[in-house]
Amino acid sequence: MAYQQAGDHERIRAIPRIRSIWVVWSLCCLGVLALPLLTIGLTETDRLTLNKLQEQAEQAMGQGDPDGAAITIGKAALLASQITRDITDKTVRPVDKLLVSLYRTQEHTYRAIALFQQSGSQTPASFGVCQTIAQGMVQSAHSKSLIEGHLPKETSVSSFHQQVREWDESLQELKKEFGCTK
Repeated sequence: MAYQQAGDHERIRAIPRIRSIWVVWSLCCLGVLALPLLTIGLTETDRLTLNKLQEQAEQAMGQGDPDGAAITIGKAALLASQITRDITDKTVRPVDKLLVSLYRTQEHTYRAIALFQQSGSQTPASFGVCQTIAQGMVQSAHSKSLIEGHLPKETSVSSFHQQVREWDESLQELKKEFGCTK
């Protein structure tokens, strides 16, 4: 009887980690589908580099390495930020700023999962994990504001709205799953 209870306890502890990996895997797929739409102001070399970093982050998540994924997608966000700074066409700049914001949202999501796993995957999550999720939510809100007020009208806004909404929903799910109350 005690053996069965111990096994049940281990299965219960594994549930959040399994759901988290599933949520993040679906986010990785979302990132691959969305990237071509978001790279309007980038050169072909920039696009290839960002695609490569996105793929590396997805591979890291697929291998159960959210920390490596966070570092890689953080590099993509930094590169996109540097490129955006250098763009002189002001109609393209908001689209690329949105790309940076979405990469940062993704980075915070991966970092929260990595911190949660490093802390033993016990709920409620630590303050640091919950703060990282909150930072991701701030980036998601920033993405929403970029969409609503600054994107050129000819841009396909519905795909941007869908991406931001899906990342926001995923962060909300992680917040709930990890037991972050604030």
